[in-house]
Amino acid sequence: MSGRILIIDSLAVNRIILRVKLSAAFYEVFQAENARQAKRVLQNEQIDLIIASDGLTDVDFEGLQNTLRQGVKTRLMPPVVLIQKENDQASRTKALKKGAQAVLPRPVDELLLLAHIRSLLRNRDAELDLGLKAETAQDLGFEEPKVQFDHRQVIAVMRDKNQSDLKKSFAALDGETQFFRSDMLLRKAAKTTDLFVLFEDADHPGLGLSLMAELRSRTETRHAAILYIATETQRNAAIHALDLGANDVMIGLTDMAEMTVRMNALLERKALHDCLRTKVQTDLKAAIVDPLTGLYNRRYALPLMNRLLKAATAAKMPLSAMIVDVDFFKKINDRFGHANGDRALVEVAKRLREHLSPQDVIARIGGEEFLVILPKTNMKRAIRSAERLRAGMNSGPIQLSEASAYVSISIGVTTSLNAYGATATTVLEEADNALYAAKSTGRNKVVHAKAQGLGPYRSPFLPRERNSETSSASRSA
Repeated sequence: MSGRILIIDSLAVNRIILRVKLSAAFYEVFQAENARQAKRVLQNEQIDLIIASDGLTDVDFEGLQNTLRQGVKTRLMPPVVLIQKENDQASRTKALKKGAQAVLPRPVDELLLLAHIRSLLRNRDAELDLGLKAETAQDLGFEEPKVQFDHRQVIAVMRDKNQSDLKKSFAALDGETQFFRSDMLLRKAAKTTDLFVLFEDADHPGLGLSLMAELRSRTETRHAAILYIATETQRNAAIHALDLGANDVMIGLTDMAEMTVRMNALLERKALHDCLRTKVQTDLKAAIVDPLTGLYNRRYALPLMNRLLKAATAAKMPLSAMIVDVDFFKKINDRFGHANGDRALVEVAKRLREHLSPQDVIARIGGEEFLVILPKTNMKRAIRSAERLRAGMNSGPIQLSEASAYVSISIGVTTSLNAYGATATTVLEEADNALYAAKSTGRNKVVHAKAQGLGPYRSPFLPRERNSETSSASRSA
């Protein structure tokens, strides 16, 4: 994994030793002697991660953080790894509170440092990707995401017989904490869990790593935060844990104050990622779904139809399509108003969904026109499905604000079977041709293009305009 790393240390020898180690791991390294130089580097270079010493001559760690934020050009502050002179728990906890993502003592364990770097850069890439997608959505006019802590955060703790005394300490945390034996964690930990705390079992080495790998592989738990806790003799397991996907590790004595700081940081980051992920999914849905009916829109339906056509041709399976048009819809708007016209369209969409199978695709592709794609459906079954839709629409009146109205539909159907080169455009031309025949011969009926031997017809909603103004006008009613 490549990355651009800034080393901040007052001693040149420390910078040189660390630069050699990082360069050997194929990282691009920048150096600074103090906070002022580091700020200049950040102003001129894109830095992915910062490794800082706690022995700077000009500022303490809090002052360094403030100076670095002034120099950062990007939206996201690079993660900071702090190197301490001594392995002091109190100062380590203080640094974590001030924003350090990892704190390591001297002499630096090279393998552990590199594992932290890989983990932090991987998490940063994921966060930058989510942020970029959210910002793109803002450029398209969607709202800026707002981080909300509107639910009690759930912490699942794997405990063995040696950690039972921690139960009282966890009870003081602001959140719901659940304790599981290792054999019950995967079975009972719900997908709503925000953080897993895994204690490596001294009697069963590697069990915590196996559980973590399983959590990362499951859809319902892969985005949860994981804090992995190992003893001093399990240092290699902690390194492996970071590469398997642990968000943070603790090695040695488990001080509850330090653990709480680490867990709170992980929970805050998890909430941010959840917010960004939900925002991206919501915006994607808004881009492909018609806001009035909740059906797919034309932007999504036509590319999907092309993919389904290719798949059907490769599998030598039929694919049918319908264009459904609401008869005399203009009269509904003129008589009852556009608000009631919208109510009618919502009810039409509802009835279409009720009379189609889950694998069928429904989209609103025009004002009162709908597209239905029926994979693995031959001509006979397609006609039967269309007649079921038509009968369902005639089953009763549609309730409007202060009145009700009967609505009928006309349906043009076509079927593609092993049609190499068939596209959404050509299939829709045939279906629209059949729809034109249905509307011009009385409406409230189903016509299949191939059953009627109908020729090509250009639809008004396709990119190229039709040549015949007369035929276009005849369908406008």
